[in-house]
Amino acid sequence: MSDYPFTPRLDDSGMLNNPFWYSQNPYWQAIPPAPLPPHDYGLPNCTCYAWGRVLEILTDAGYPNAYQETYNNLVPHFGNAYTWDTDTLWTVSQEPALGAVAVYDTVGDITPGHVAVVEEIQDPNTITLSQSHYGRTYFETKTVTRAENWYPASGLITFKGFIILPISVTPGVSSDLIILLAAMLRKKKRKKGGFI
Repeated sequence: MSDYPFTPRLDDSGMLNNPFWYSQNPYWQAIPPAPLPPHDYGLPNCTCYAWGRVLEILTDAGYPNAYQETYNNLVPHFGNAYTWDTDTLWTVSQEPALGAVAVYDTVGDITPGHVAVVEEIQDPNTITLSQSHYGRTYFETKTVTRAENWYPASGLITFKGFIILPISVTPGVSSDLIILLAAMLRKKKRKKGGFI
């Protein structure tokens, strides 16, 4: 399997009116029950954000059929955040990976759970998440640790798992590009009489 390039999203540039979070996003498209206004499940909302971010990652990586793959397999029933780890058709792990969706449940009935996206892995015990919060925060990042059960929320939220993308991603450039560049350097070196 080839690695796909991965660029972390650390700010909200380019999100406003982007189809990943708006017209192509089933959470934005959903019509909530009255008295909520149309598009009330759109941003700011963790599920709308995470769904759009996964579509952005797969599309930017050049993954074939990125929209259909996300639509059919990430969360086919478009449920509340706490259901994503059981609804997904992708692998769920207890270990973080770039682009993975972190799924959380809440203690009691205070919210319908939470989802966020892994943007950076500083070390095996520290990651940076990107996220949105229903009705409040359009976009933010948060660095969390394994010791905090991947989310520092005073015991109000519990980690369930990471939904792993159907591709292998690496920061920066893809391994195919690295192989191509190495081959070009060897060829250039041979022309000059050296060998790598």
